[in-house]
This record gives sequence, C-alpha cells and structure tokens, in this order.
Amino acid sequence: MLAHFRSAPRTKHLLLFTRLALYTGARSGAILGLTWDRVDLERGVIDYRNGPSTA
Repeated sequence: MLAHFRSAPRTKHLLLFTRLALYTGARSGAILGLTWDRVDLERGVIDYRNGPSTA
C-alpha cells in the first residue's frame, strides 16, 4: 500500500496519513484532529494527548 501511495500521483496526503497511523498507532480521529500547535517539527514530536478523548 505504501509503495502504491509513493508512486501514484495525488496520493501524498494518503501516504502521510498512513505513515502517521502505522508509525504512531494513532487512531484516524486523532490524526485528522491534529493542529499545528501540537506538532513540533524541530524535535519530530506529535502530541496526541491534547486531542479528542474517548470514554
């Protein structure tokens, strides 16, 4: 799947989403709910703790 997303045009967003899901184990809602204030590109850190919580 990743190889397909890398080679197919207009699928860069799907590649990024899939990598985030696979490498972090985050749920789709947490990934889609991310905001830039919770992403630290310099340190390579994403803070999912401030995202939507489930009971």
